[in-house]
Amino acid sequence: MAIFQGCTPICPPKVNSPKVNLESVVVLARSGDFEGALRKNEIEMGMYPTGINDKALFQRAILLVHPENPNRNHDKAVDTFKQLKINFPKSPLNLEADAWLQTLSTMQRDQQIIADMKAKNKAQNDTIRQLNAKNAVQASTMTNQLEAIKILEVQLDKLKKIDLGIELEKRKTVKP
Repeated sequence: MAIFQGCTPICPPKVNSPKVNLESVVVLARSGDFEGALRKNEIEMGMYPTGINDKALFQRAILLVHPENPNRNHDKAVDTFKQLKINFPKSPLNLEADAWLQTLSTMQRDQQIIADMKAKNKAQNDTIRQLNAKNAVQASTMTNQLEAIKILEVQLDKLKKIDLGIELEKRKTVKP
């Protein structure tokens, strides 16, 4: 039996090894069960307090921001990436965590810009609606005023005719 000492084992990893258990988290996520994947990830972190926690934290953060996760939570993902960097400063995953933190920060800033633009757009649309309503009232008022002017012009023409008639009568009676 001493012949096999020092040789690399050719057996697959044990079912309860940290690597296999983290892979089961990935399987759950691929099937769309993000809540189950997050629960399994937390269990694995508790079962293997050393060795995989940086990977488990990273995986948790990725699960939290996954676009297909209906309950994605960017704030929790940011906190998890920061926790990874603080708790595991020498982890090879820190470079990726930095990239994710910058990406999430940019996304959050862009989402705020979009929200601000939507709010501004809504306010402008409200102002446009108010101005259109005011213009409609003014147009109606102007139409009524134009009709009143036409009526007054007709009355003025009648009064001019009457006045001209009176003036002509005066001239007839005043002539010697």
